[in-house]
Amino acid sequence: MKSARHKLLNSAKVKGYKVVSCYDFFDIGDYKTVNKALERLVATGELRRLCKGLYGICDRKVLRSEQRCFSDDQISSALSRKYGWVIAPDGASAANSLGLAPRNNHVETTYVSNGPYKRYEINGRSICFKRQCGRYLEKLSPLTLLYVEAMKKVGNSKLSNGDLKSSVERLGKRERALLSKEKNETPPWIRKRLAEVLSSISLENE
Repeated sequence: MKSARHKLLNSAKVKGYKVVSCYDFFDIGDYKTVNKALERLVATGELRRLCKGLYGICDRKVLRSEQRCFSDDQISSALSRKYGWVIAPDGASAANSLGLAPRNNHVETTYVSNGPYKRYEINGRSICFKRQCGRYLEKLSPLTLLYVEAMKKVGNSKLSNGDLKSSVERLGKRERALLSKEKNETPPWIRKRLAEVLSSISLENE
């Protein structure tokens, strides 16, 4: 019979999680059982504690001193699962991510969420969550939210058709289909720009 420690690691692997909290494993055991298993994994070097209640899964084939830092998106996703937040990169972060604005590596990683304002210092990086109310946040998929936030930040008049098209072209067919389906739930000018780009890409692929 597998121990709770092994069940946790297997569960994280199946779910594709690189950063976790005890809240990701309540299907395996209660809080006390899961928390004890996490602490044991930290002691064996299989997990690294990133901050209170948040752990990164280490690659056992790589020396601890050579472990790569966990990404801001992996950390923010774990926090959103832990607290039940809906999150999306805010305008500057989203625009950088999609290539709709000049790359700025000094931009603080910031997310909008339906939770409270929070700032975390993890891995030498500052990750900030800003509260935002609105129907878009809880109605759209993370992908479409990413485009909404990025396009709002850049603005209709400054948004290059070429940059937007290049960004959408990098998506897979399923992602483009999702964006096409949800574009009608976005602000009018964003819906229009996305429709034009998606239509252009579709015609080129025929």
